Amino acid sequence: MPVGGNLSFVTLTAGGDHTCGLTAAGSAYCWGYNPNGELGDGQPVGSTQSRPSPVAVTGGLLFAKISAGGNYTRGLTSAGQAYCWGGWGNGELGDGGPSDRRRSSPGPVAGTIVFAQLSTGYRHACGLTTGGQAFCWGKNQSGQLGDGTLTVRSAPVPVIGGTLFQQVAAGGDHSCGLTSAGAAACWGSDAYGQLGDGTTTNRATPGVVLSGIPITALSGFGQSIFGLAGDGRGYAWGWNLDGQLGDGTTTDRSTPVVGGGGLSFAEIAAASYHSCGRTSAGAVFCWGRASSLGNGSTTSSSVPVRVSLSWLSLAGTSFLAATAVHCAPGPSCPRYH
Repeated sequence: MPVGGNLSFVTLTAGGDHTCGLTAAGSAYCWGYNPNGELGDGQPVGSTQSRPSPVAVTGGLLFAKISAGGNYTRGLTSAGQAYCWGGWGNGELGDGGPSDRRRSSPGPVAGTIVFAQLSTGYRHACGLTTGGQAFCWGKNQSGQLGDGTLTVRSAPVPVIGGTLFQQVAAGGDHSCGLTSAGAAACWGSDAYGQLGDGTTTNRATPGVVLSGIPITALSGFGQSIFGLAGDGRGYAWGWNLDGQLGDGTTTDRSTPVVGGGGLSFAEIAAASYHSCGRTSAGAVFCWGRASSLGNGSTTSSSVPVRVSLSWLSLAGTSFLAATAVHCAPGPSCPRYH
């Protein structure tokens, strides 16, 4: 159903319990759950006042990109400066202050790093510089920051190894990067095989995904990861409890398998309990947990089913961020999108 407020957005991003959008002018609006200031509307932190319709993010900043996490939000200006608001005591703000700080208005990320891209995970974030160097900050209990430690970081730290990436994707408690040659590397938690290296051993530094297939784009905001190949097929690995890899099984995979039913997609988005793909013709398919398939069914599916969108064509429309649920599986993630 339509979002209230009669606003027009050029991009959307959905977090754990809140959503944000950018207008064509770069103004940010958010709505949903708000106990940590993740809506950026200036309410006192700890407020229980959620917003059922969009409210303007305070400060008057204009953003080129926006990304929502589990309980925080990040915006990137056209000049490459990153701002954060919200937080949950794990250094998510990236401002160099105490790691348990929260804020209800945008504050700059520490340092003078110029970012070309940001990716927001459940309780950590990563960014790429214009030169392709990866930096991460936030929670780090599984090594998802890639700095060789398990230490929470409240300011960006470089991912070690010297690899330059064209894309970075922060997930539930892991991260992945894509090189210009189409090779994927991941680091952090590997409990479900989400590092794709054939093991279930955590890594605090990047390790190569065992694929051999050149990848053009990555998506992995839960514990399941998809790599999109040049022919449009998706290669998936990681958690598969509800069939979110789309390979016809519910078996976790520690190395990539053909997912998404082998269909050809222009774009794939992997969330926590489901995944979706958009074909070049604008048809949308989803697979995984029943409540997320968008076809009116109450039955989960480990193969793609078509979303009931007869009233809307999504050809040429990006929906990656809008379908991503930044949440690690388990009791700490009770709400599913």
